[in-house]
Amino acid sequence: MLTLKQKKYSVKEIKEALHAKYGRRRLSFRFDLLDEEDNRLRDITHLVEADSSSVSMDSESEIHRTAKFRVRDVGDIDFLKDRIQPFVQLHMKDGNIEFPLGVFLLSTPQKEYEGDNIYRSVDAYDKLQILVDDGFTARLVADEGERVTDFIEDIITEAGIENINIERSDKEFPTWMNWEPDTSRLEVINELLDVINYEKLHVDEYGYFTSRPYRTPEQRSSEFTYATDKLSVITPGATATEDLFSVPNEFVGVVSEPDRTPLTYTHRNENEDSPTSIPNRGRTITTYLDADSVDLETLEGKVKKEAYERSQVYTEMSFDTAIMPMHSYNDVLRVNHDKLEIAGKYQEISWNMPFSATGTMSHTVKAVVAI
Repeated sequence: MLTLKQKKYSVKEIKEALHAKYGRRRLSFRFDLLDEEDNRLRDITHLVEADSSSVSMDSESEIHRTAKFRVRDVGDIDFLKDRIQPFVQLHMKDGNIEFPLGVFLLSTPQKEYEGDNIYRSVDAYDKLQILVDDGFTARLVADEGERVTDFIEDIITEAGIENINIERSDKEFPTWMNWEPDTSRLEVINELLDVINYEKLHVDEYGYFTSRPYRTPEQRSSEFTYATDKLSVITPGATATEDLFSVPNEFVGVVSEPDRTPLTYTHRNENEDSPTSIPNRGRTITTYLDADSVDLETLEGKVKKEAYERSQVYTEMSFDTAIMPMHSYNDVLRVNHDKLEIAGKYQEISWNMPFSATGTMSHTVKAVVAI
């Protein structure tokens, strides 16, 4: 989640403004045109119909961040090379705060005529699209002993990308690996990040390719609280679904390759606070994970990650709020909803935001559970 800490305003003041504590909120939207290296060219707010545009985040999709822009075409945007970076502006008493929402590559849709103007309804994608489109021309090979994060960064920079923020790891390839030329760069990168138990690669609001060691949401602090109190920004109509029947409570990870010593790790959910644990079910439901991991420590982390992700599916919640522009990738939230009798910690898996000050923002979250 984007930080609410600002030089000019306190976190408390910004939260109060977002929740309209002292009256109506004031939001506006700005759109910058960037070149192919993310250098700012100019402001194109006057060309974008904000009310007909929107931005979305889905952490479970291949391309996480997408947008739709309705743009008046006056002939000075190169839709093949230029990019758009939208911002939400929160107006305070004596100034405003800007929240960036991503850097987007543009499609080249058909022209639409309305009166004397030409418009384009543009589908736009974050910069992960570059790693899907820019393929390999030969078989890719990683050598035994090579540092995994160095290899990943090489794959990214070979696609002409410089803005990289991947936390460095000392993990090395325990044996050589290879991929066919028709495997996408993004697929290889995410496979390797999974091998060392890192987050999937994602692009932040400023256009940086980002990943870090995976931590379960249970290990992370809640970044924001939504509550149905007197300052609530939650709109009517929230839903919550539960599915406990098929959730496993024993997770067995196995690494078995001809040229390596076999590795196994088993995680048993025996937590009495977990409704799907072995004690609470009175039986064991086992699932197996055939995992590529560089060592036993990484395998343990991957099995626990799988246990967390498979256990959290039992509670999913969808709700709408006023526009809240600080949301990012896989945020951890606390949701207190009186009518649904919900009070807990959730991980956000997707959100959608129209560029409309009076619009509503949709959220889908999954419960953070003890495993």
